[in-house]
Amino acid sequence: MKKKVKLKGKSFASRLTGISLPIVGISWTPPQDERKIAKALITFFEDKRVLSMPYHMEVGRYVVDSILDIRKRITADLEKTSSSSTLGESLRAMRATCHKFLNETQEPDMRSYSMDFYMIDCLSKLRATFGIHIARLAFVYDLEVAPQLEPIMPAEMEEEEPLSHRRKPKKAKKKAKKK
Repeated sequence: MKKKVKLKGKSFASRLTGISLPIVGISWTPPQDERKIAKALITFFEDKRVLSMPYHMEVGRYVVDSILDIRKRITADLEKTSSSSTLGESLRAMRATCHKFLNETQEPDMRSYSMDFYMIDCLSKLRATFGIHIARLAFVYDLEVAPQLEPIMPAEMEEEEPLSHRRKPKKAKKKAKKK
């Protein structure tokens, strides 16, 4: 007895690559599941020290090598992604941040790749941008983020007390002027 396999939505679409009728046939390559790409990318970022290590432990030329490696991975993922999707937008922003970091730290007088205050400032801006986009991807695609990446992500907002529960400030009593 054959066991029937029931395919649902995206799973079915990812396996279906064409339809043939007696007169006409159509085939296509379906887009990869962007959630899988986002999850793999975040896993890749978890292993990148440049995004999580204390600045005093970084070595300039290794930072640059790591940024180049990250940019290469982002470009490869962009080739598999719709540029108008959430993932595509975040990938483009992160890649632009890598370009900016490299342009600002590879000026002729900066080629020593020492971790001076300027390079640390550029790296902190890169980490902040990556943190925003990692948080965005984790939220949109319902992904977990490893603890080592949490420090670069935006801080959670504390929920404020509703206005109806707040104490109203007491009005200052006007002193009556004596005539």
